[in-house]
Amino acid sequence: MSITAEQVLNRSYSGTALIFRDQIIAEITNKQDSLIEVQDIHKKSWQIRLERLRDVSYPSFLADLVKSIVRAAPDDAPQGSARAVLAGMNVGDRISENSRCLATLVGIQPETDYGPALTLRDSNGHLHEIYVDLLPNQLDLEDYLTQFEKKIENIERAASEPALLHYFKDEFTPKMLAQLAYDHECWGDTWLLPPPEGQEAYIYERFREYHERFEQFGKDIPWLMIARDAIIAQAREDHPEWLL
Repeated sequence: MSITAEQVLNRSYSGTALIFRDQIIAEITNKQDSLIEVQDIHKKSWQIRLERLRDVSYPSFLADLVKSIVRAAPDDAPQGSARAVLAGMNVGDRISENSRCLATLVGIQPETDYGPALTLRDSNGHLHEIYVDLLPNQLDLEDYLTQFEKKIENIERAASEPALLHYFKDEFTPKMLAQLAYDHECWGDTWLLPPPEGQEAYIYERFREYHERFEQFGKDIPWLMIARDAIIAQAREDHPEWLL
């Protein structure tokens, strides 16, 4: 069985976006013990109890949530919104920004499990499946086109680099920088004080403590802290002249 919804949501946090087939469908707004509250793209709130998701795969959970969001979606979209404009397109129509054609509509499915679906072929030949009822009513066409153009660029970049490298640059590095900034605010440059000898044993002991907390209390391994310790160790080896 694939990873369960309980496992994924247990490791999520307030502010985490829930994404279904490249479209953001909701955001976690509150997390308390086994109860999670999410707000969908139409501003409707949903409460989810994790114990009910122990045997539910994460993809199945997302699919069921999408069906519920679509059923509760507003019937009408404001004139000029991305949702209204896309819903009124015909096969062969194009979406453009600054006179540049971004994509052509090549297929329409009026009814799917997730509402009306459009298939767009972008300027690079990639296909995009867009679920109209999963577009926020307040999203205007100009903002949608800006997002779509960025999506095209990201697809091209992702095709030319490994997924892990993409994750490292776009997600892990900002998290790591935030962790290092927080550590500096708390401790300053005290990492420069201990002598370089023995840092291997010191770091190993920290790793062992993390593992013991995981084994005894189920506390998640703090991977950012481990990465921080590795960065410090490497910096101390590369620049012994910095040590105080």
